[in-house]
Amino acid sequence: MEDFKTKALAAAERYLEHRGYALIESSPALQDASLTDIVANDGNALVFIEVLAKDNAATGFPEEADSKRIQKTKEMEAIRWLERQEGRYCDMEIRFDVVSLVVLAPERALIKHHVNVMIESALAPNLPFEPACPIGEEPMLACATA
Repeated sequence: MEDFKTKALAAAERYLEHRGYALIESSPALQDASLTDIVANDGNALVFIEVLAKDNAATGFPEEADSKRIQKTKEMEAIRWLERQEGRYCDMEIRFDVVSLVVLAPERALIKHHVNVMIESALAPNLPFEPACPIGEEPMLACATA
């Protein structure tokens, strides 16, 4: 199971780097019980990314948890991470993304990237929302090697 999680995280990191994100920190440097697997820079946005993965393509992508409790947990993790940075990244927008992977073959995965999953966060309540794709459309999909 740990090997699967490690491979999923590596695939997500490669995908994000290919999309132009600058990786700052990732598991296991982040806390084990954390919902945040990767912290990255995307332009002027500091992005906290959760990676979800399934090894069974028959049931589709992993389900994202959508609740106020999960949102508050993600926000508190971001606050604690920012506190440890001693003032770095203080002038950046904060965003939360989810990268979902489903394994298609031993070294192939389909990736779905949800950008800005928490449209309005307590960390940035007044930032204008500019969706990565028009509302109502599916998020980006990509195929990657693991």
